[in-house]
Amino acid sequence: RIAAERYFLGVASQESSNLVRSLKEMTDVAAHVERLKGIHGDVVGGDVTEEAQASRTSLVHSLVEVSLRPVGAAIVDKPVATKKVPHTMTVGELRTLCAALFKQVPLDRLRLQLADPSLPFGIPLDEEARELGFYGVGDGAEIRIDDAQDWSESCKNK
Repeated sequence: RIAAERYFLGVASQESSNLVRSLKEMTDVAAHVERLKGIHGDVVGGDVTEEAQASRTSLVHSLVEVSLRPVGAAIVDKPVATKKVPHTMTVGELRTLCAALFKQVPLDRLRLQLADPSLPFGIPLDEEARELGFYGVGDGAEIRIDDAQDWSESCKNK
């Protein structure tokens, strides 16, 4: 109840809020605000809008936790990085994040694969503009970070 009352104080300070306008038609909002200010005092962050709150809530629900497992020769000794990323992140954005995490492999040589237990090699994430959700990346997914140079050298040795 306390959290709801404090949230109401923040929303009530927004004259443009649809909620406040609707409530003013039915009740004396100013009287309720004064009563709640007597209990809780002035609320810090009263500029919170309903839209901003909804945006934060939807962002939290769109995040997925992925494990970024380095498998390239230059980075195989690095620890697995676990990150929360939006499922709307593109493969290109994820590659940029991986390049920042695993600096030993340049961005242009990074290869990403979604580990899939039913496939021996996983699913290559090779379309830069595709979102992770397109590939079915969800909570707990493992993405393997490889170095294209390792692949070209192994092909030369055959």
